[in-house]
Amino acid sequence: AHWRWVDSGKVSGCSTLETDTAPAPERHGLDAERLNDVTVAIVGLGSAGSKIATSLARSGVRQFVLMDDDLLHPANLVRHDCDWFGVGQHTADAVADRLSLINPSVKVNRRKHRLQGQESSTAAASALSALANADLIIDATANPGVFNLCAHVARHSKTPLLWLEIYAGGIGGLVARSRPDKEAEPFTLRSAINSAANEIADQKGVEPPEGAIDYGAMDSEDRIVIASDADVTTIAGQATQLALDTVLDRDPSHFRHPAYLVGFSKSW
Repeated sequence: AHWRWVDSGKVSGCSTLETDTAPAPERHGLDAERLNDVTVAIVGLGSAGSKIATSLARSGVRQFVLMDDDLLHPANLVRHDCDWFGVGQHTADAVADRLSLINPSVKVNRRKHRLQGQESSTAAASALSALANADLIIDATANPGVFNLCAHVARHSKTPLLWLEIYAGGIGGLVARSRPDKEAEPFTLRSAINSAANEIADQKGVEPPEGAIDYGAMDSEDRIVIASDADVTTIAGQATQLALDTVLDRDPSHFRHPAYLVGFSKSW
């Protein structure tokens, strides 16, 4: 039932509808039930991280560790998956609330913690332990220091690690994963990706792509070029597909390679 109130608090409209009771497999596919017991940890709940979280929830993932100490500001709404209802909250809370509206059975371990921040050793140890106990760690921060911590945790706990970047100026992005005993360990793989990106940039005579928090860069005429919501959504969608492939442990995998550079701009 839906009620609508006016300022006086009186009900101005009421309507009812019959809910669709179709089984989950008919909506999500046969993999939905396999995702019920999967725990995905997402570090960084900005534009990309928020989109990945909601997409995974819609796909059938019901258990999350959400880690970010940032607040959701009005300016974030141009790309963030949350809306004005979440403004002023920690992004961990805003995204957790959004997931509960998508699926009330979702369980979220909210961590208002900044990796590499000025946190107590006890809080840091607890946060890292939560990551280690997940079935997949996703680093959506594009922060090298955070990546290093996530990679150390993943290597020690033998947990798959997935990371992504949206390059400044909307030129494209990166999606990569490292699965224990199936791909190179995270540090080796990241080094290989950087070498490949630098080689491509050198061949084209342009600057190597770099992640940027505001997704902005200067073009040849010194104009600011901003990555759009569509740019972020595309990379987040690719990351979600790779995440699902990882936690479902598909054999053979739908992805032949551990890393993908996705280009949106001819210049790079």
